[in-house]
Amino acid sequence: MNLIKDFFNDITKENITNGFVAFLFAVTGPVAIMLLVGTKTSLSNQELSSWLFGAFAINSVISIFFSFWFRQPLVFMWSIPGIILIGSSIENYSFNDVEEEVTKLNNNFRNWVFSLKNEKHQEKADN
Repeated sequence: MNLIKDFFNDITKENITNGFVAFLFAVTGPVAIMLLVGTKTSLSNQELSSWLFGAFAINSVISIFFSFWFRQPLVFMWSIPGIILIGSSIENYSFNDVEEEVTKLNNNFRNWVFSLKNEKHQEKADN
């Protein structure tokens, strides 16, 4: 009961304002940078919209999958430095080349996570 009481005591004008500002930054900050990088690198509207879709939809699916897989809440999202790194890479390479390398990196990460999961299950089986 103290948890619920503490929750309602923490609802203040300052906390609501801080939460709203943090929400606005989290939603608009990276998107604005993605749009800036996309326009500076002359991406087409289709490429830019697919990049935005991937940032939201694919990361949401990945977050849900890994949360169920590891039975704990995990959130995977893009990073502002990653967006800038991809943007500077697009200036030197084609969008398809960058996309291919990012896909390889994601596959390597996925394989590494699954190997950790398998090691964890192997340790449980050995005990």
